[in-house]
Amino acid sequence: MRQPRPGAASVAAIVVVLMTARVAAGPERVAVTLIPHTGSPVVITAELAATPRARQQGLMWRRELAAGTGMLFDFGAPQPVAMWMQETYVALDMLFIADDGRIVDIRADRRPLSTTLEESASAVRYVLEINAGEAARGGLRPGDTASLRALP
Repeated sequence: MRQPRPGAASVAAIVVVLMTARVAAGPERVAVTLIPHTGSPVVITAELAATPRARQQGLMWRRELAAGTGMLFDFGAPQPVAMWMQETYVALDMLFIADDGRIVDIRADRRPLSTTLEESASAVRYVLEINAGEAARGGLRPGDTASLRALP
């Protein structure tokens, strides 16, 4: 016996359930290990912003960012990038990272709500945003490296 095809209401209900499950799972996270020339590695648990929409929103409207956490913007391929702090209420350090994991630039203590563009000095694949001061406390500087690992 042939089963009837689901109606539009059934399909819509399935889509809502799937979307709710994805939202409940939360954003994809990665462990970013920052390795300074001197000192101990710094591990950051970062939300991954790999889609245009996620990169556009970034950390906007966040009022706090827990220590040891951040957001990793993945642009998919090396390219010049520009970041800003519009609607971001937390002071941040921005680490511009090349495709090979080399930190090419650090913009420390970026002022909340600023619309000043922070442009990469060269093509980068990633930008890691962390709490202001964390890069200095970790002894990080351009030339240090970052390694990425997906988290479950």
